[in-house]
Amino acid sequence: MAVKLYITTYTARKGTHMSKIWKLTERELAALGPGLHSDGGGLYVKVSKNGKGRSWVLRYTDPKGRERRMGLGSLKTVSAQEAREKAHDWNKMRDVFKDPIEERRAMKTQAALEKVHNVTVKKILDEYFKEIIEPCTLDYQEKTGRYLDPVVAKLGTMQANMVTRELLLQNTGLGEKWRTNPVTARQFQGHLKAAWELAIFNYGLKENPADFKYPRAREYQSTPRAALPYEDIGQFMVVLRNCQDKSFRAEGHPTVASWLEWVILSGSRITEASKTRWGNIDEGKGVWTIPPPDQKTGHRRGKVIGAPFQIPISAPMKDVLEQMKRRYPDRTPDPDDLVFPSPRKNRQGKPLARTAMSSLLRDRIQWPKKIDAHGFRSTFTMWAEERSYSRELIERQVNHKPPKVQRAYRHYHRPDAKDPMLEQRRAMMEEWGKYCARTEPPAHNVVDFTKTA
Repeated sequence: MAVKLYITTYTARKGTHMSKIWKLTERELAALGPGLHSDGGGLYVKVSKNGKGRSWVLRYTDPKGRERRMGLGSLKTVSAQEAREKAHDWNKMRDVFKDPIEERRAMKTQAALEKVHNVTVKKILDEYFKEIIEPCTLDYQEKTGRYLDPVVAKLGTMQANMVTRELLLQNTGLGEKWRTNPVTARQFQGHLKAAWELAIFNYGLKENPADFKYPRAREYQSTPRAALPYEDIGQFMVVLRNCQDKSFRAEGHPTVASWLEWVILSGSRITEASKTRWGNIDEGKGVWTIPPPDQKTGHRRGKVIGAPFQIPISAPMKDVLEQMKRRYPDRTPDPDDLVFPSPRKNRQGKPLARTAMSSLLRDRIQWPKKIDAHGFRSTFTMWAEERSYSRELIERQVNHKPPKVQRAYRHYHRPDAKDPMLEQRRAMMEEWGKYCARTEPPAHNVVDFTKTA
């Protein structure tokens, strides 16, 4: 049986949109007014009502018989030749009964999947460190690096989208940290969660394996540092000031002892005192200025959020400075020199380590009761409260962060503002320095036998 094939050729009338394909010239394109203008072959130029928006549009009928419009780009970025080539390529897909819009969507999805497959754990952690951590302080960078380096070492070459919650708990030590040290675990997991959130935004990852709550995490209970009773501070200062270096260096009164004395007399934090430089000391005004990066409350996640904090220099603190100046017999200390530098050759130009102060208290001073260096802030606070100094004055001296509402109304928290409590704090710290120099027992421990007889 013969099959007859009928082929019908349609001839478009002159003046219709099919009479000529790719008919618009450059001059005509520039002169088009608002509306939809045919270029032939289903390609149109869409001009907005104000005439400023001009874009290429492909009109076609999909395999289901629906009329669809597919954007091919703006006339500013896509030339007429490029638009016509795109229209020609997409029309070829219609010949094999494919929908150009659906095909383009599938191609974008495939490209996104390939992009995700090429992202490794090392890549997202490196980008997180560079974008979020590098602008922060060096201390914060080092601390974060200690969290992320083991993860890169074990999972660095693995695809980021293949990492699971179980893998993080077992292979990075996160699960063990949650069982033994929940504070460290919370910080560690926070960095991993933030790194994956950044990768989700940059690469379209679907899930964040670090976004979970550990069910068996014990609640963290803070315990106060062992503090010396303020009644014993005079006897302690005698032992501290008579401390001598018994190591092979035999440098006399050790720098770490002067550092601890500075901490006690100022009520400052240990780390803030260790980073003190001669340029932070204004002996004329009697003020020690701590820049925001060196303060505990002066930065958050390493970013500066506070103002320089001033501590009045009392007479005993000036004696400590004079003692440290004598370590520079041939020159005047430079502004960038540390007031309490490490004596070790492998740490020249660096601050003393916190462990040096712990070693001083434990091995050299050997006080009968256990005390912590940070606890001397409590010793000062207890003394000040006993002397009826205002709570606000004490909190300001130890540089505790006030509540948010109070910070909003206190102008001296601005970087350019003066502290109205400075002179009041100076008087308080002078009194504290005198009390620390006392060697006699406190008055309430002395019994007057003439009155009791």
